[in-house]
Amino acid sequence: MPVLAAAGAILIPLRSALLSVLMSAARDTRTSYPYLVVIPHCFVSSAVYRQERERREPALRSTNFLPLPTLALGFFCYGFGGTVSSDLLMGLPVTAFVHSRIFPCWILGWLLVWCFPSDLLYKAWSERRGTASFLRLLLNAFDAIDAITTPMGRVSRSAREFGNRLSAPVLAGVFAGTAGASIRYVERVHIQRRSDEAGSSQTALAAAVARSLGYVVFWHHFAVTRCSDPGVDPALNHCNDFGGPDSVRIAMIYFHVVWVLACDYGLASGHPFVYASDALFRALGKTS
Repeated sequence: MPVLAAAGAILIPLRSALLSVLMSAARDTRTSYPYLVVIPHCFVSSAVYRQERERREPALRSTNFLPLPTLALGFFCYGFGGTVSSDLLMGLPVTAFVHSRIFPCWILGWLLVWCFPSDLLYKAWSERRGTASFLRLLLNAFDAIDAITTPMGRVSRSAREFGNRLSAPVLAGVFAGTAGASIRYVERVHIQRRSDEAGSSQTALAAAVARSLGYVVFWHHFAVTRCSDPGVDPALNHCNDFGGPDSVRIAMIYFHVVWVLACDYGLASGHPFVYASDALFRALGKTS
């Protein structure tokens, strides 16, 4: 199958030691925000924002470069806009503003992308071939861990904070997974006034909703719903903090990391949850 072939092609260069580090970091996300996840996420978010801006403005770095907008817009568009929006909409303290690691790591990631001598790291990350492509592979893998564990974390946190453990965790998780795409739509279409990108931005937002909803519903079942089942071991399921079983966490993260990297290297495209959503709406359209 193409997906299995893609998984093999991606995981071979990681080798067993690096894969162990990757999975260890993934497991640690249940109770903390490891530096191995937050720093790559900050770097990749800044790099993706820079790549997008330079695509629209090729002379961005050489003429009228303003550091503050790239620092702030990158933070909200690709870095932590989802978590900020989710916490605000759910009436919770904004983790991105109070966590001891986030702002220092964001500034570090931004400096490495925008201010590193000769742009060595940014250029290495941008390269998909040769030795430098391994840096991209590694950074994107840890960034993918952040991308999926963010909505998962919001599901678990909302289940702890609210008596409504049915819809509140699902909404919080979906907000976390889609608010970034919403902010990017506003930034591109309304702030940058790129009306030509309205269609693609709306498509990306719809895809983010379908993808996030799929992950969130799946995680909600294992982390929250199953805790009300008397036949489930509360310790194994981490029901004290709705952290979910480690096996399910690792499986979901593993799948998402492999899929993201496969898409990045042209071995796959889209997302299964997006395909399922499109098929469902097509079927509903035929029956209406």
